[in-house]
Amino acid sequence: LNPTNINIDVSAGWASSTTLSGDTFIYYLSSAGTHIRKLNPATLEEEVFAELNVATVQARPGICVDDTGATTIVYSVGNGEIERCVPSGLPETAGPCTPVTQVELEALPACDIACAVYEGDVYTFGGANCTNNEPTNKVFRCDPDVQDSCTGISTWSSSPRYGIRPVKIDCFNDQYVALVGGSVNKDGDTTGRVDIYDMENGQTAGSATGLGTGRRGAVTVFDPVNEQIWVFGGVDSFTGDCSQEIEVSVIPSGICFTDDPTMDPTIDPTTDPTSDPTTDPTTDPT
Repeated sequence: LNPTNINIDVSAGWASSTTLSGDTFIYYLSSAGTHIRKLNPATLEEEVFAELNVATVQARPGICVDDTGATTIVYSVGNGEIERCVPSGLPETAGPCTPVTQVELEALPACDIACAVYEGDVYTFGGANCTNNEPTNKVFRCDPDVQDSCTGISTWSSSPRYGIRPVKIDCFNDQYVALVGGSVNKDGDTTGRVDIYDMENGQTAGSATGLGTGRRGAVTVFDPVNEQIWVFGGVDSFTGDCSQEIEVSVIPSGICFTDDPTMDPTIDPTTDPTSDPTTDPTTDPT
């Protein structure tokens, strides 16, 4: 990645983004796989956010972010553990990541897992065996602070995949996540499928329009105004060929709004209005 001729050390495939205090930051795994870095695209300033635990080397982990609380938490998921990463709070000092063993993530899936955070739980989607790249379509819900707490809650309706790029759908309390692309077999053949998963109800909520070019590890951005997902680049084959395609996937109707509202305000008015305008008129009309 080289915007405005400034070199930025971004490892393809494991970046994740979030919004914090009105500013957008990108959190990503360093190319050496030893720490999480934080980038401010507006200023191009970056820093080490947290150091990964050295006891377990996570090969191709999933990175997801929880920014709902006062402190941003970045999770690194895979190879039999979830690492909880927070800044140290000290100037120029990265915080250490705390690993929690998750036995369900030791074999399948263990690598190339997609993850998202909802109401404090980490949800994992797909992934592969690190040795033979066998994919899965399992969905796990994990308490990141409790050992061996990952529970298989469902599978999605399409084929097993790894290298999926997850992107949160910013509506309805962020309960939906789009699962974009990925590789579907040991040979690394890619797909352009985009599934929508409902984390609140633990089930697939439909699919968005598919991509013309299959790819894994793409960069994805959700546009809440037009309710569509922008997909940039990615890897389109197991040989490592990079895609130059930019595509748009449109999410299904009803994800961020309803075509069939439950009440008509002209037919079903409130029975207890807060103020009667005929008896309590304003003394300062606009």
